[in-house]
Amino acid sequence: MQPIQFSESPGGGFTRPRVSPRGVGSLVGLALALVVAASCSTAGSPTAGALASVPAAPSPTPEPTPELAAGMCNIPDLVGMEITKTGAPVFWKAAGFSGEVTEVGDTSNWVVAIQSPAYPGTAPCTAGVTVYEGVPATPPIMPSPSPTPAEWSSVPQDALAAACGGTALPYADAYSGTVHPLAVMVDHGASGSYGSGDFDINDKWYTNTGWPSPIQLVVCVTQQYVTLGSCGTYKRSDGVVGKVVRERDVEKVRVIVALTGEVLQSKTFYGSTPACAKKVTIPSDPPPWTISGNMVDLATINDYATAVSTQSAP
Repeated sequence: MQPIQFSESPGGGFTRPRVSPRGVGSLVGLALALVVAASCSTAGSPTAGALASVPAAPSPTPEPTPELAAGMCNIPDLVGMEITKTGAPVFWKAAGFSGEVTEVGDTSNWVVAIQSPAYPGTAPCTAGVTVYEGVPATPPIMPSPSPTPAEWSSVPQDALAAACGGTALPYADAYSGTVHPLAVMVDHGASGSYGSGDFDINDKWYTNTGWPSPIQLVVCVTQQYVTLGSCGTYKRSDGVVGKVVRERDVEKVRVIVALTGEVLQSKTFYGSTPACAKKVTIPSDPPPWTISGNMVDLATINDYATAVSTQSAP
């Protein structure tokens, strides 16, 4: 066989190898010899070019899908979905849940970054879900198959407010023992927007000191004014005549078990009742005019929350 030859290219280096015609004929002859050798098989061996049949491996048996317990639903993955009429709320309902979708965000249309309870997992079909626009300043610790109670400082105000709306916090501690870490949230309006109030007991939450264990309870305060009736007709100094109506501050306090979202106990506090005196201070607004008594003292609610934090659990 004639050896392969290399030629140097004008620009330097070498061009692709070339084979002489006689070399090509030798290679063809060698290939034919190999084919002939392969065709000389022993008895019982497959002839050249035939494919031996190999039994196909059996298909693996698929794992059976575990059945859900009665009243339980699979938690859908809402992260990355938009908060719109066709977004996360629809998918939550489509998964079989009847609970509310609590949205924690600053804009009207945003993408879910965190959800609680988290995907994957299961939850009672009556459960709600809280979705966050972005990672909260202090994000909650998301639940695992065996939730570990979160440190008190890791529970943001938004999560506590959601608990006031009935949303369970799976990373909270169970209500037990004789000391129950808690915080007091106040409803800022009819929309159910809760925020931390100016209560001394909340200092333990602000500073993350004083509580021996993670969160157990959330104390939710809802304020409203109740009309007590009319004091009659009065004449203002500018000559305007109108009725004066009395109203009183009423504050309902609910104690929520953070782990379940259930109401543990509740109590209602009342402000003072205004008197229908001969002379009353009338505002400059058009009639009818409203006069109010003193509001419920913050210390009263703080004392109640303090007592709850040290009561014995059943």
